[in-house]
Amino acid sequence: MNKYYVYMIKGDSFIKKIASSNNKKDTLDNFKLYLKNKEKKSIDLKENNKCILLKIEKINWDPSKTQPIKIIHGPIKISVNYLIITPRYSLTVNKNEKRNNHLFLTDDFIKKEMKKSNDFPGFKPNDKKKVEKYLKKIVEYSILDKLEKKLLAPKTIDQIKI
Repeated sequence: MNKYYVYMIKGDSFIKKIASSNNKKDTLDNFKLYLKNKEKKSIDLKENNKCILLKIEKINWDPSKTQPIKIIHGPIKISVNYLIITPRYSLTVNKNEKRNNHLFLTDDFIKKEMKKSNDFPGFKPNDKKKVEKYLKKIVEYSILDKLEKKLLAPKTIDQIKI
């Protein structure tokens, strides 16, 4: 499983994974090549085309430590960044975006869906297709603004239903 994924959303329903890599620059370069080679003719910048960059990272998390505010999160964080395709077909981060931009994988989910390995930051999926479905659902829920919005509410993978 890679650390960076770029998804392209056309209209309201078509979601496609374009690029993935362990390096953010490589991922964005692959996406730009895709735009130049295949999609440049078919993309109308006035239409509703959106791009999302998912960053998967391991965070320092110790469940045994007590915290003054009980916040539920896990050892793996998925950050959602909203990108804009500029008229020159480059990508920039949408800084006006106010939607929820992160989600945590809980210990229960990791025990159920993943096993330990050195490939992914501490974990490797048992079924890559199922994890890809989860990532696609995260993108879909993020676009529809269905991810948890409350300030101290748990932002976990449990809200995603497949």
